[in-house]
Amino acid sequence: MTAIYATPFRQGIAEGELQRLEQGAPTALVILDYNQLQDFQGPAAGLIVVGAAPLSHPMLRLSMLNVPTVIVTPHQARGLTAGSEYVMDGTHGIIADRETWRRSDGRALVPDPPRPAEPVMTRDGVGLELRASVTGPEGARQAHAFGAASIGMVRSEYMMPADGGRPDVDFFREAFEALCEAADGLPVTLRLLDLAPDKVPDWLPDIEGMRGLLGLRGSRLYGAEPVRSVFLAQARAAGEVSRRYPLRVMLPYLVQPEEYRRWRADIAAVAPDTLAVGVMAETPAAALAIDEWLQLADFVSIGCNDLMQCMFGADREIPELAGLLDPYSPVLFRFLRQVATLSDDRLASVQLCGLLSRVPRIFPALLGLGFRNFTLEPHLIPLLAETVRGTDMDTARALADAVCAQTEADAVRTMLGLRGSGAWRETEPH
Repeated sequence: MTAIYATPFRQGIAEGELQRLEQGAPTALVILDYNQLQDFQGPAAGLIVVGAAPLSHPMLRLSMLNVPTVIVTPHQARGLTAGSEYVMDGTHGIIADRETWRRSDGRALVPDPPRPAEPVMTRDGVGLELRASVTGPEGARQAHAFGAASIGMVRSEYMMPADGGRPDVDFFREAFEALCEAADGLPVTLRLLDLAPDKVPDWLPDIEGMRGLLGLRGSRLYGAEPVRSVFLAQARAAGEVSRRYPLRVMLPYLVQPEEYRRWRADIAAVAPDTLAVGVMAETPAAALAIDEWLQLADFVSIGCNDLMQCMFGADREIPELAGLLDPYSPVLFRFLRQVATLSDDRLASVQLCGLLSRVPRIFPALLGLGFRNFTLEPHLIPLLAETVRGTDMDTARALADAVCAQTEADAVRTMLGLRGSGAWRETEPH
């Protein structure tokens, strides 16, 4: 067979017999449809997900597992035979039978990680930070091991009691201390409780309005019990832990400045004034107000995953809409360029979050737009650090200009040396 070039999702190399989900074994490569993700309990040597919506929360949760993973289209899946032996490179998205792999010497080595807590330098000496996105102490340990400059986002909604009970100040204090200890000196940014229709803990009853893509979620729930009590417990615990560790917090899903002032006042009532409080801009309206946020908040992060689904009017939980959430869309890059322009000389302090930075061959264009701080899963940091070291800023700026000048996403893919149409789909290099 010729190699299949899938979308890389979780770093690592795995090999074994290809099996369907119901036949999965620890030594097997398991292939499953996107709608079977909730049934996957593991273990597996590697995962091949068919027809996935990469920006969805099921895929984000899957990325936290230590299992090499790629995403294939249904057409690509038809070229794979259950019971056959394959080698899969989750870093570069390559699937091949063992003989093809051996003849092509396809086993890619994982680059050495950068030094933790330090910036990564481009070829012409421009520094930027690759920050880790984690859910708990194990992720924090990985962040340090893989060379993160800091922990740019802790998704605190996944730090909940094992028994499903409602967490209190004591629980969060212990959890945040354990995470900061595991970070081994790395600065930590904690995103406060970010609940959504697909992230509902056992202790949360039904709340009217908490449904759909644009309903109650994130900080919009902070005024309603029992979310309010949990939010204040997090804020109090974070304030206490920040006295001993380099910890700051950010508020999710804000749109209006008055929202920030309201929740900042609540935090100030239970936490020390020294606790830095940032904002996460996850809608077009919030992103376009970045100059105001930079004056009002202690720091700003842009959440690209939710931003894209708002911008393109496509729910990232629906695989059939994945093609509309196109990370190669020139409109998206023109929008980000506008945000960068509004940030002016303060862009170096803005953090870019989400999966956009991991899209094949896109990262240099983000550098060219002027962004310098990125959050990503820890295991991706060595790979992107290698990209950074091989990039010079004149080339990156020219690439960003060229991407913004296009009128169609397929033209961007062609310009980047990719072929095929549809977002996150056929990414076979020429």
